[in-house]
Order: sequence, then C-alpha cells, then structure tokens
Amino acid sequence: MGFVDFLTDPEHAPGCLILNSSLPIAEDHPFRAEWAEDRRALRERLAERFRKDRRADRGFPSDWDPAHIARLVVSLIWGIAVEAHSGASRPELRKMVVQFLKTWPQVQAS
Repeated sequence: MGFVDFLTDPEHAPGCLILNSSLPIAEDHPFRAEWAEDRRALRERLAERFRKDRRADRGFPSDWDPAHIARLVVSLIWGIAVEAHSGASRPELRKMVVQFLKTWPQVQAS
C-alpha cells in the first residue's frame, strides 16, 4: 500500500523513474543496461526473501518458484506505476492490491 500511496501522492511527479525504468528503451541508450540491472537486482532481492521464508517454513508454498513470484510482484509494482500515471485513483489502486493479496499465502512473521 505504501507504493500505491507514494505513486498517488499529488507531490509525486508522473512519469517517474519507477515507471520509466520498467520500460525497455532503445538498444543504444546509455541507461538501458543500468536499468535492466536495477530490475534484475530488485527481482533477486525479492526472490531471496521468498527463499528465506520458505527455508524458515513460514508458510511460503513449496511449489512456488521464488524467482517467478518475484517477477510477478515486480510486474505488479510496475503495473501500479502505469495505472497511477494513467489516472487511477488511490482508492482504485488500493482495491487492486487488496484483491491481489487475497491470492497470496498467509506467511508467518519471523
């Protein structure tokens, strides 16, 4: 929800780097490799968190692939950025996140 609030804050500039870095850009653009690496690093941090939760037996489903789930979560974040940039309201985006979280397993806190 914090990400939704951040992106829908009137002080937040539309078209931010979160949105821009989620989009592929021209092969020869100087930021292409850097932004691709940032996206990869974010996915890897999330995947490691999910691996840790699974190892600690906190309810992370054993048949879920942490790398694929990390890609899903990052895609959701970028989708929220696109929706906010396209005019979705904070309440609309919060409802979307609530619906997504209903599909998420209940993981025990450490």
